[in-house]
Order: sequence, then structure tokens, then C-alpha cells
Amino acid sequence: MKKVLTFQDYSCLGRCSLTVALPTISACGVECVGIPTSVFSNHTAFPSWIQRDLTGEIEAMIHKVEEYSPSFDMVYTGYLTTDQIPAVLPLIREFKKRGSLIFVDPAMAEFDEFTTPLDQFRELIDAVHAREGLFFVDLPANHTGWASTLQTHHPDWFRREADGRFHSPGAWGVKWADLVELDYSNSELCAYMAEVFLF
Repeated sequence: MKKVLTFQDYSCLGRCSLTVALPTISACGVECVGIPTSVFSNHTAFPSWIQRDLTGEIEAMIHKVEEYSPSFDMVYTGYLTTDQIPAVLPLIREFKKRGSLIFVDPAMAEFDEFTTPLDQFRELIDAVHAREGLFFVDLPANHTGWASTLQTHHPDWFRREADGRFHSPGAWGVKWADLVELDYSNSELCAYMAEVFLF
């Protein structure tokens, strides 16, 4: 059985990070070993939360895991804080030497105030390519998170419930209340998304 090692935070409430990665990767028939970088009472789209930072525990946890499972087919990082990158980077380099595929999910939460988000994204792509890496983009085409730029500036581009509230998408009987669904009956949205995909 293939094995994936992932470094991500865990939210007790809300569908993100390890809460989603563990069951999704496991459902694909791959053993998923999750190293929690932080534990949250709920994810950060809620107005408030409690967090326990586990940065100081990461190295000890991975060394204990390595005693029983010294190799992984892939190492996958989710959002890491600036303090967690130095703790995780040497481990990623070591697993790469052992032949693991490395997948980094660049959650870009802090943008450089002296450049635009698009220019910073281009810099990231150039840096990945300079290191002979591949860049994959997970672009959700049917929804955004709450208070996204699109929702703030174009609320008419989103599906609404009969009572006027924004509609949240879902699947398998689960409503993803932290997301809002786009409404492709709006031709302006279609034109905008066509430009996004052509980027």
C-alpha cells in the first residue's frame, strides 16, 4: 500500500486541513500519516477560535513515526506558519533524498505589501520551476470561501437561497457551510472565470 506523510493543522470543527486530508487520501486506498502542526477548536473562517501550536513537537513526532515507517511515497504539506517552515524543511529534504515525491500546498496567507498578489504568485511559480519542480493549481471552479474578494465585490455572482441568503455547496448529504457557491447563470461571472482559466 502506498503511503503519504502530511504536515497540516487539525481543526476540530470545519472541513479543512487534516480533517479533510486524512479521509480523502485514505479513501483513495493510500495510507495517510498526518503530523499535526497545530490543533484548532474550529477553522479560522469562524469569528474566533482556540489554537494549540505544536511546532515544538513536529520533529519528535516525525522521528517516532520514522521508527515504524521510515519511507513514504509522498510528503505533502498544508499551511505552515513562518515558524514551522524551519522545523519541517530539513525533514522534507531528507525524505526527498530517500525518493519521496514532495507536494507543497502554498497557502499564501501573507502577501508582500510592495507587490500584487498576482506578481507574488508568479514569483512563486518561477521559484518552483527554478528548482525543477512542478506546479499544480487546485482551482475550485464552483465556489469560494466566505468574504472572498469575489463575494465582496460581486455578490450577484453567487447562488442564493429562496430567502436571499447565500447558498453553500455540499455533497454526500453534507453542506459545506464555510463555502459559497458561484452562479454560472451570470454571464459576467462566466467571462471572468474564462480569463482566470486562461491565465
